[in-house]
Amino acid sequence: MREPGRPADPDPTADLTADPIAGPLARVRRIWHQGLRPLPGGWWLDAALIVALALLTLALATTTPLLRLDVAVADWCDTHRPFPAFLVAGAFNYVGQGTPLTLLTLGLGCWRAVRCRSVRPPLVAVVTFGLTYLTIGPLKVLTDRAAPHAKLAEPELMFAVTDGMSYPSGHVVNALAWYCALTIVLGDLLSDRMRRILRFGAPAMVVVTTTYLGWHWISDDVAGLLLGIVLVRVLLRIRWHTLPLGRRLARADLDHPFDR
Repeated sequence: MREPGRPADPDPTADLTADPIAGPLARVRRIWHQGLRPLPGGWWLDAALIVALALLTLALATTTPLLRLDVAVADWCDTHRPFPAFLVAGAFNYVGQGTPLTLLTLGLGCWRAVRCRSVRPPLVAVVTFGLTYLTIGPLKVLTDRAAPHAKLAEPELMFAVTDGMSYPSGHVVNALAWYCALTIVLGDLLSDRMRRILRFGAPAMVVVTTTYLGWHWISDDVAGLLLGIVLVRVLLRIRWHTLPLGRRLARADLDHPFDR
């Protein structure tokens, strides 16, 4: 029983019950969660996207309405692309370049690592690079599809050429994955509106310009969307604030919590 006038002793579990992410990494978790919520739920949507990608790939291996749609869209773009529009679309299409996005995300991750005294932000760029490298390239090599302006009898057919690198659109996959990675790295520095612009506006711009410029078939971009959304969901599902770092890196991160 406490003495009259004496304040009650603080409950050592009060902070933990009031804040479920309290503890040594409270700041890390809180800031990361601002940019990551809501986390994707089950894997059923990922599985459905992968199945859709597989079915689309098989449908493009033979003459189907999808192939005729590809040719029709490409022909329309070729006849409605004046030079000024070509220049504008080409400039906007650069927002989906993988190498600049990789360097930008890694650079911002290192900047945040120094500023916030955490080793975790650059890991986002490393993981994103691994995911895109292990998916885009192998699929392009496996499908061997030529670009729309390839000088072949039927360039739109899948598995029909050697060294074809059109399917899926790497620009679209990179735009989805890397702009998601940027929002994770920058976290609390971005408003919700800016986060939506980066994650949805940039990929939409890449899809439109890539198709309009005739650099990819429209189905290449659809395949890029399917694959890119899967990679985005993987990135959002990773618990960056508790990702195992190894003994030395984890100790350094605990000593210097991620803070703005």
